[in-house]
Amino acid sequence: MNTKYALKSELDADWAARPIALTHDNGRMTLVLEDPGGEPLDGLLGAPLELGRFLRLGLGIAAALGKAHQRGLVHKDLKPAHILVNRKTGEVKLTGFGNRLAPAPRAASARAARDHCRDTRLHGARTDRPHEPVDRRS
Repeated sequence: MNTKYALKSELDADWAARPIALTHDNGRMTLVLEDPGGEPLDGLLGAPLELGRFLRLGLGIAAALGKAHQRGLVHKDLKPAHILVNRKTGEVKLTGFGNRLAPAPRAASARAARDHCRDTRLHGARTDRPHEPVDRRS
């Protein structure tokens, strides 16, 4: 929990639900996050999305990830449950960082990139090149 709270200074409210407090409740530690509004994307899935909405969501997710990457951060557990979508505004915020936040790889070597991604699944487009370094397109 302390590690998750320590991420507060690394996360920006423009693209993430930030931790605001670490409290003890009934003998258990609880991490309190900002409430940026919205709901997890996994709750919006299940039925086909209208094309325009799908594209707006995709752009919002890409923008949030881009902002994280600009700060040198990689979310290593990105999934629909960790993406908050505000239906009214269309804003997208990332959550679920926990211990799954890592500095973006700086090394050009394939070994460093492979080690960096060892606990993540390769995206389908990368499965035919598992020993090449991760680059900006990943």
